[in-house]
Amino acid sequence: MSFTTAGPATISGSILTITGAGQVTVTANQAGDTTYAAATPVSQSFTVAQAASTLTWATPAPIAYGTPLSASQLNATASVPGTFTYSPASGTLSAGAHTLSVTFTPADTANYTSTAASVVLQVNRATPTITWATPATITYGTPLSASQLNATASVPGTFTYSPATGITVGAGAQTLSVAFTPTDTANYTTANASVLERVNPAVLTVTADSLSAPFGTTLTLGATITGFVNGDNLSVVSGTPALATTANALSLPGVYPISAGVGSLSAANYIFSLVGGIYTVTFTGPAPSAGTQCNGAYSGNFTGNITPSQTVTAGNNATYTINLQALEGGAAM
Repeated sequence: MSFTTAGPATISGSILTITGAGQVTVTANQAGDTTYAAATPVSQSFTVAQAASTLTWATPAPIAYGTPLSASQLNATASVPGTFTYSPASGTLSAGAHTLSVTFTPADTANYTSTAASVVLQVNRATPTITWATPATITYGTPLSASQLNATASVPGTFTYSPATGITVGAGAQTLSVAFTPTDTANYTTANASVLERVNPAVLTVTADSLSAPFGTTLTLGATITGFVNGDNLSVVSGTPALATTANALSLPGVYPISAGVGSLSAANYIFSLVGGIYTVTFTGPAPSAGTQCNGAYSGNFTGNITPSQTVTAGNNATYTINLQALEGGAAM
């Protein structure tokens, strides 16, 4: 017995090999011999269906809004050669879950069917980019303004600063923060940023009070502090300045410097600038005439001899009488 085939198949011996889709007919033939006549051929027909191509398409990793579709997402493969038609094929998608679809058309359409597949792509909201340069140093008392609160974002939206515009911050390194809310909240998240603002202390001027007092006056030194900002006053200052002069109650009439030092002064947000003063010892008493006695100090022009008497107690253990000769242009007793 022998077999023959018609259609997309081959036969070798008793093994039939399908070579394609379509109608296959197998005919069995029995030849005759000297004893038997040949048998009538018997045929059997059947249809070979097209094979379905196999698609492989892994769920793509999530992307951020604004990322265009590419081969990183549209990357299905098939078990046979062919072409892929994606939907959507390109562009960007809004935030959320999106179905990506593909239709595969095999190159051998006679033997393979077209196949479709789909995956879900998660598009996350994008995070806006905030740009905020470190602001220039300011001095305590300078209210915050657009010169410091000047962040920008990669998308439209509103900025909320802390501390806000108009606030005065203390001296030192201060953190300025901003919360950004995008106009398109469906596709963008909020964002935050911060910078360091360096604030120099303001300067308070400590000026020794200039004084004028008669000879023999006990000294009482004082100072005036100026330069307060931000509504501050003396209540923010603690301690006292160090004030000194070379003059004392017995210093001769003239001009003496008053020095000013920080002493125990302290004030948050301020440093101190020191300015000295002048202590002037003035003359007292009337101008004496020749031959008279006087106590105290005087000035003026006179001639003649003066015999003033001044009793001075030093350490409460001695008494001195001072006799001065007449001086041209003035004398002190």
